This record gives sequence, structure tokens and C-alpha cells, in this order.
Amino acid sequence: MLISTKDEIIGSILLKTSNETQLNNSYVRFFSVIIPAFNAEKFIYSCIESVLNQTFQDFELIICDNASTDGTSQIIKQFAGQIKIITLSENIGPAGGRNAGIEASSGYYVALLDADDVWEPEKLDKYYKLIKKTGTNFVFSKFSVFSDDTYKGMSVSPRKKTTTFPIKDPLLLVKNYVPCSSVTINRKIISSRPFNEEVNIRTTEDHLLWIQLNQNHTFSYIDEPLTKYRIHSEQSTNSVRTHARYFRYLQIVEDTKLFEPWYIGYCWKVINVQLAIQNRQWIKVIPALLKFLLISINPRFQKVSFELITMTIRRGLQSLKTISKITSSSK
Repeated sequence: MLISTKDEIIGSILLKTSNETQLNNSYVRFFSVIIPAFNAEKFIYSCIESVLNQTFQDFELIICDNASTDGTSQIIKQFAGQIKIITLSENIGPAGGRNAGIEASSGYYVALLDADDVWEPEKLDKYYKLIKKTGTNFVFSKFSVFSDDTYKGMSVSPRKKTTTFPIKDPLLLVKNYVPCSSVTINRKIISSRPFNEEVNIRTTEDHLLWIQLNQNHTFSYIDEPLTKYRIHSEQSTNSVRTHARYFRYLQIVEDTKLFEPWYIGYCWKVINVQLAIQNRQWIKVIPALLKFLLISINPRFQKVSFELITMTIRRGLQSLKTISKITSSSK
């Protein structure tokens, strides 16, 4: 059954559930795993398998097919007895797909996963143990990077030897250090604060939500690569994030008074450097970098600037280590 609006999801959703769920509708799974998918036929099978092969099995898996036009829906239906399927009549973007899945979920915690990424088998088990031990509402972890089944590198911790990130972390505004496919959140919290579905902030909607949630919640971090982030030509994050999208993202942050206006100005200096490098506009890199360094002298920004520079250096060293490892293995 196709549905045209998210308001109709609960009433007219197509749910394919396991026999156990059908026999015991009152049982609440610990995790609800949410996967939004749009034209993901190349990757969705391995993504689903990585969830079903978890060593911790107390979860429901919900896939939102965002009106795919390739073979995604046919592949998803192969798992019909083990998952729940939401089929949308139009593509409402990754944020809308996640929100639709969250609305249809019933687990205590929501675990997010993009259709082109995969999890390590022990991922949910380690998250479960941390949640039971600490009662945290938000967990993320380190991730590894791969392409065509080839290892490409490893993320670094935003702060060395840190397992808890504070409320209103200023570093989070200037750097999204939380990979979406590694995030698990208390369902009550994310249900009351869903992803922003505005088209103008697509690809930054996750960053905006983390900032909003971080106003009242600390973030727990597991320093192990439990998520595998896939690099490929079709992914939306490969497209250039335009100046306009960053402007709209920061406009929302400023309008909702999540940070002081003077800190928004600092953030713009950082973003201009990132955009110049990302877009390979080398003629703009030096002046943008000089402006960033000049504002970093201000005592207000010294700490976060030091953390940002330190994280960038550690990522650079990690990249060099990865290149050396790949080169050695190819000989």
C-alpha cells in the first residue's frame, strides 16, 4: 500500500513483521533500527544483513522506502518476514524517511543507519551494555571508512580520551563529529524533537538535530569503530554543500537562540575555511584561514579553536597512517 503523507503512516502503513511480533504485539523491543532508503539497490542488502546479523537480537528493523525508482523495494521485500516496511509514494528526503520510521517505531531506543552503511556484528550489544550501565540518552561511536569493500581509513575521537561530551558543546556547532549511522537515541526524546525536513538544509539536518538535542543532553561516545561508512559516487554527502545551505543551517541556530550571535560569527569563519578547501577554491583558502586565525586569538574562541585544530591534525595523521598501511599491503 502506498501512502501520500506521513500523517497516514500509522493507519495505512504496510508492515511486514516476524511471526513472533504478530503473536506477541505487547512485547517492546529494546532497539528500533531505522533505515531510510532511496534508490539504494547497490547497498541495501548488505546494510540489512549487517543489522540482522547482530549478536544482540532484541530489536525491530524498520525500513522506509522513499519512493525508490530502482530495485530497492524488491530487495527489501526479500526480508519481509524479518522487518517492517514503510513504502512512501514520494521522496520526502532522508530526514522525512527517518521521521516516518521513528513515528512507526516502538522500541525504547532508536538506532539510526543509512542505507549505504553497515554495522559491525557487536554494535548493538555494546550500545546496550553502555545504556544499561549509564542510562545515557544519546550514544555514538567511532567509524571506519571503506569503498568497494576496501578499507579507506578510521575516524578520530573529537576529544582524545573523552567518553562523554558536555551539554552545549561549542565544538559541535563548528564541526559535526557525530556520524548519523552510529547514533542511538532514547525514542521519547527523538520523537518529541524530530529531524527538520526543510529542503534547504538537506545533508545538514542531522547536524542541526544534534545541536538541538545537545542543549539538554550529554552525548556518550564509544571509542571503537562499530559503524562502517561507505564512500561512493551516488551518495548525497559527496555533493558540494552550498554556502546557502550553511547559511540556512546557522540561521535556524541563531533564530532559536541555541548559541550567542557572536559565536555564530566565529562559526562562519570556520565554515568559510571548510568550504574553500572542500570546493578546492585554493585562492580563497589563505584569506579565509587568516580570518579564522585572527578571530581565534579572542579569548572567547581560544579553547574551541585549539580543539578544532588539534582534531584536524589528528585526522591528518590518521590519514597518513592509513595511506601508509594501504601502500604497504598492496606491495
